[in-house]
Amino acid sequence: TFQPYPFLSQPYLSTFFLGGFLSFYACTTADTWASEIGVMSTSSPRLITEPWRIVPKGTNGGVTLLGLGASVAGGLFIGITFYFSSFATLQQVKDNDATEFEGDNFDGLGESNASQYWMIIIATFSGLLGSLI
Repeated sequence: TFQPYPFLSQPYLSTFFLGGFLSFYACTTADTWASEIGVMSTSSPRLITEPWRIVPKGTNGGVTLLGLGASVAGGLFIGITFYFSSFATLQQVKDNDATEFEGDNFDGLGESNASQYWMIIIATFSGLLGSLI
């Protein structure tokens, strides 16, 4: 049968919602880091909607390369934190219910975490986009 939204099917549903949850925290962290670190830039900020226009520090919509770099770092931090925390979570699930996993091809750490690496990329881009929008 045709599924118009395959990412909402059973195997992808939790990852879809987890991606939204992760993106929210990546955006908020990135925005905070960009605001706090971006003001330390020695260059003058430029208006995001008119990049040729230089604006005073503290102006809404003003960005610097240092601030944008900080927003990418904030998103990357959240993505990496999520990725490595999933190691501990999956190992705990596997330890608590070892009999359930014995017959499966699920190895808990390698297979599942390898499929979650792309959450680092999503968080990094969410952090950047959250600061730009």
